[in-house]
Amino acid sequence: LLAGEKAWLQLRATTDISKTPLADAVVTVRLASSSGQTQELFSGQTDGQGLCAATFMVPALSENAVILTEVLHAKGAFQHKALVAKKGS
Repeated sequence: LLAGEKAWLQLRATTDISKTPLADAVVTVRLASSSGQTQELFSGQTDGQGLCAATFMVPALSENAVILTEVLHAKGAFQHKALVAKKGS
């Protein structure tokens, strides 16, 4: 993920053991900077197959940041963190 660029994530939410798709799971993508600021970049839900495609702009930054992707469902929750690279880094 590159600061100042458009980003695209596609995820598939499933149960741990049986890999059953999780329909209607809430998907949130946030930017969290090293200064403690957070910004929601995407909010949506998975479809009947447990799929969700998220497209968003990663803001241009002068500080370190991560993208937090969170999936919430009655059967469980998942969170993933990815570092944001600065242009020219």
